[in-house]
Amino acid sequence: MTLNMLPLFNSLTVGFDSMFDELSKLPTSTFPPYNIQKVEDGKYKITFAVAGFTKQDIDVSCKENTLKVSGKVEMPKNADYLYKVLLKELLTNL
Repeated sequence: MTLNMLPLFNSLTVGFDSMFDELSKLPTSTFPPYNIQKVEDGKYKITFAVAGFTKQDIDVSCKENTLKVSGKVEMPKNADYLYKVLLKELLTNL
């Protein structure tokens, strides 16, 4: 005798399609790390952790309801790095 578990499985998974669709829309990267703080109604403060960048190296723009943060920093060409993890380019859309 064969037991068909498909109807039971289908009834247990109802509603998960929309949840997985929403999860797939979440950003896959949170680099660079940032905080979003609500200052007051309609006002927010965003803080980025961008080691090695100065304010002059970073460009912030807003277009079509998307905040774009980009930047570029010149790295010494002949530097002898023992360990290098700081980025020379930055691009984030919020």
